[in-house]
Amino acid sequence: MYQSFYSNPSPGFPSPADDYADNKLDLNEHLVSNPPATFFVRMQSNAMQNEGIYLGDLLIVDRSLKPDLSSVVVAYLNGDFIVKKFSFFNILTDGDELRIWGVVRYVIHRLHE
Repeated sequence: MYQSFYSNPSPGFPSPADDYADNKLDLNEHLVSNPPATFFVRMQSNAMQNEGIYLGDLLIVDRSLKPDLSSVVVAYLNGDFIVKKFSFFNILTDGDELRIWGVVRYVIHRLHE
């Protein structure tokens, strides 16, 4: 009798992944709590590496959240977009133009090139 390799790749033992074979992982479902207020940004520097955010990382940003002092935010400061800890903005002067665009909720980065 012919047995297809694809129907039973591990004779005698079911694959632990069989229970999840039909389930698709939707990162939006896990990482985006408010789709209309969420956007993605690619980090353009290593300025936040002390926070674990590196050049090329993908930031998932939620505009609907209010930042607290420990939040990392995307902001528009004096004509430039920046990513900083919200507490950084306590040192601004009266002449600075600041607009908070959103709170960084997640960071996705590669482990290896």
